[in-house]
Amino acid sequence: MNNYLQRLFLRYRMVPETPEIVASEYTVERVNYSRVGLIITIAVIAWGIFFWQVASQGAAMILPVIMKQYHASDSLIALFIGSIPYLLNMIINPIISFKSDRVRSRLGRRLPYMMISVPLVFLSFLGVGWSPELGTLLANLGNWDVDKVILVLLCAFIVVQGVSFLFISCTFYYLFVDVIPEKLFGRFMAVFQVTCALAGLAISRYLLPYAESYFQWVNTLMGALYAGALLVLIMLVKEGEYPPVSDKENTVTILGSIKTFFTECFAIPFYYWFFVMISLGEVSMICRSTFNVLYAKQNLGIDLPGYGQIMVYYMIISVILSIPVGILIDKFNALTVYMAGLLLIVLVNIFGFYIVSDYNSFFVFTMLLAIVYTVHNSASLPVYVAILPKERFGQYSAATALFRSTIMFIGGYVGGMYIEYMGNYQYIFMWDFILTSASLLVMIGLYMAWKKRGGKLAYVAPMKD
Repeated sequence: MNNYLQRLFLRYRMVPETPEIVASEYTVERVNYSRVGLIITIAVIAWGIFFWQVASQGAAMILPVIMKQYHASDSLIALFIGSIPYLLNMIINPIISFKSDRVRSRLGRRLPYMMISVPLVFLSFLGVGWSPELGTLLANLGNWDVDKVILVLLCAFIVVQGVSFLFISCTFYYLFVDVIPEKLFGRFMAVFQVTCALAGLAISRYLLPYAESYFQWVNTLMGALYAGALLVLIMLVKEGEYPPVSDKENTVTILGSIKTFFTECFAIPFYYWFFVMISLGEVSMICRSTFNVLYAKQNLGIDLPGYGQIMVYYMIISVILSIPVGILIDKFNALTVYMAGLLLIVLVNIFGFYIVSDYNSFFVFTMLLAIVYTVHNSASLPVYVAILPKERFGQYSAATALFRSTIMFIGGYVGGMYIEYMGNYQYIFMWDFILTSASLLVMIGLYMAWKKRGGKLAYVAPMKD
């Protein structure tokens, strides 16, 4: 199938690594694309991104509302939506990332792990969607409290869903780096952001209005579309050829792999600027991502269809801005754009805390958040590419994920307790303000250290020998 499609679309050819080929903006890992071939490859990846984001964004928006229906506390919601996925990430991500850097197979080094996730994805969405029916049946058989049984099942299947997402998130971003030429990466990230925004728009417009009434079928549909899109992507995307793995790396034991991972990734002080900056930036968003829909519903009286309509406009703004932001990243550098995004997030949140009080003010500030988060999110992966060594990109990304997940595991649950203690969802603005401010300060330190190492023109990612 792959070879036929390659010939059919004249998508790419494998070439020797000559200086001219390496310098070409259409070459990566010995794959030399035609212009049409690169467009087709990006379109196939965007197809997979779209349904991945429909599933992940949809779950993040819908599950807090459903869990609340069965009397889950804010801290329990934060634990299962915010903290436990990051605990799983701490355990699973380093293993998959370390191993995938060293896999050499017919499919490549990233796609085999994505293949594993396909059945897990579909089964987890089925389990989450049909938990109310299954829980009711079990509760009647055992004479138990129906809501408690349903909540236990929901939490169990959310964990399975988190594992299935990890097989994608641990490898999908690395796949981008492996198959998209670096000189076009900022523009590819614009496509990525546009696709994510379109997925959010589709959720807000077509799924959220039916999420409560048809919870089972919405989840079944998301799981089926997600699994199907992954299969299409795996069939049609071609990874390049990577340098062979040494005999020493092929024969290393599990303990040896762990030692290598920690020795190589955590022995270079420079990367701690990056680890801390990314971690604080992500944990700053945990309260908003978990509780924003509940804030709109309970504080401001906005129902789920109304919230979905507001998010449609959020995504439209993100679509419009993503392309120019991607061009800016290629023109300047990802670190500068990322830093600007952090500063804008700080400003929007401090004003939002004092001003948002009704539908209209929530609408206005949601549009402002759309602008600042589009800038921030568009630059996020390019910052990884700018800072981390490409030959061990998965491994160093996993080290970042391990550090970040530790912070997120703690921060997710603490964020839920914080909201419970404050007794008001309005304080999601203050959480975001404080932690994004801290991330911005660390970002300034990273930027200065990066400039000392050569900056845009001469920076070489350090690696331990």
